[in-house]
Amino acid sequence: MSHLLVMPKNLDLKYIDKIDGLVVGLKDYSVHTNLELSLEEITSLRKKYLDKELFVVMNKNMTNEDIPSLERILTQLSSLDVTGVFFYDLSILSIKKRLGLSLDLVWNQTHMVTNYNTCNYYYNEGVKYATLSLEITVEEMCDIHKNSKIMPMVYVFGRNIVAHSKRHLLSNYFKHFHLPQEKNEYVITETVTDRKYFVKEEKLGTTIVNNELLNGIRALYDLKSCGIEYFILDEVVDDDLFVKVIDCYLQALDDKSGENKEKNVQFLEKLINSNYEGFFYKKTIYKVKKNG
Repeated sequence: MSHLLVMPKNLDLKYIDKIDGLVVGLKDYSVHTNLELSLEEITSLRKKYLDKELFVVMNKNMTNEDIPSLERILTQLSSLDVTGVFFYDLSILSIKKRLGLSLDLVWNQTHMVTNYNTCNYYYNEGVKYATLSLEITVEEMCDIHKNSKIMPMVYVFGRNIVAHSKRHLLSNYFKHFHLPQEKNEYVITETVTDRKYFVKEEKLGTTIVNNELLNGIRALYDLKSCGIEYFILDEVVDDDLFVKVIDCYLQALDDKSGENKEKNVQFLEKLINSNYEGFFYKKTIYKVKKNG
């Protein structure tokens, strides 16, 4: 059974009946999420949509000072019966085990979730889900699913993350060069490929994402064929357009025989004006550049 999850940008969830669940950030504890909510707001959201899956993102680098708050927050999330918590820092896994919490976790270390041996390690440590790295191919994702007991999740629409630093890179740059900083969001261009990236600085650091919309509908067909069930859409476009994007992915999930695959692929490409498929069908190869 497939699960279509959305990372919403606000609580005006006109499409809620179409999807299976939501992925929201916990305020002051999450990075690269559209919507960050307080614990009280997450409590209200859970009560309002009891029939939907609700995942909470807590993926910042934690400090020793965070531990008492984390214990309280995770205990409350466990009592709320949220579907799962996305984590980056291992303190969350440690607290869950130490307190014996009934709380499913999602291993969410972006570029590091790349192989089934590590997935099996985390599964044996009590982690149920893993968000797979977008730097591996569909074939490699299916290999992880085949050889691991963990439940993989795949980000198939949005602007995929390139890097995150807890440093305030934009502020440091403008300060170093004695330049006025007019905003906290900029677009930069990588000179070799001429590809553009979106850079955003917030309280918890600086995030760089690909400026192109990730079109993962072809990958979704292949991933669901190998048994992967969880897919994530990031609401990074206007409301009306996003509803059409959801409908397109739903049609793909319902297309059991795959007879409408090319039709749906072409429709989404035209709809979002992007055929960018990231590394779904392109192996990531790094070469050392020779000087001179």
